[in-house]
Amino acid sequence: MGCNLIAVRYVAIYERIIMNIKFYGFVSLACLIFSIVWIVLLIYSIIQSGPTETLEQAYKLAGNAGFNFYLTYINAVFITITATILFTGIYFYCKSTDPQLALIGLIFIPVYCVFCLFSYFSQISILPRLLSHINIINKDSNTTVLVGQVLQGWQESAVWIINNLAYAVLGIPSIVFGISLYKRGGIARTTSIFLILSGLASIFGIVGIVSNNKLIGMSSAIGGVLFIISLVYLSLMFFRNPKII
Repeated sequence: MGCNLIAVRYVAIYERIIMNIKFYGFVSLACLIFSIVWIVLLIYSIIQSGPTETLEQAYKLAGNAGFNFYLTYINAVFITITATILFTGIYFYCKSTDPQLALIGLIFIPVYCVFCLFSYFSQISILPRLLSHINIINKDSNTTVLVGQVLQGWQESAVWIINNLAYAVLGIPSIVFGISLYKRGGIARTTSIFLILSGLASIFGIVGIVSNNKLIGMSSAIGGVLFIISLVYLSLMFFRNPKII
């Protein structure tokens, strides 16, 4: 009986947290901070090691992975977690006025989460184990294919494509939730514009990657920038309405 009361109490606390709009303002802010840190670490990596445009450059970066490399992908894992929580919050925010539309958006959030967590976590778990058992200098063609396809930093790898596909998948709830938020007007409408544009750019990006069109493929990067801007407005939107939904 006592255990049941404790369980009920924790469920009640949990429900109060997830239904509190202001909580998602903090989550959005955290996601924004992690995203800015990602950009800073990426720029630092390029300055230190140069761009990773070829497979050999990607091998070199992964083979010499140091603190910055691991910090980059650990930070990326936190981006994924906070973005997943954030979009769940947007679902709760939108479901009161557009329950069916909000549900459509919710379906795609776990897919994004799984794809992104695999893409980033594999770089600090699977990739180091592969590299520790492989002599990069005397690698054969099979080894090149195996390790190369796991390198998220190489723009021809399977993991890199999965990572971009993840954000294209997230583009669907971005558009769907954006449509719902647009109806609310005010700062929600401004937020919706950046969410919709971010979602469209991410979807165009994966189309460009699959069709091997580098110009269209650059839309993924544009989508990332637009998403970061939307995080600013999402934080403001949630903080300005700190009520239980």
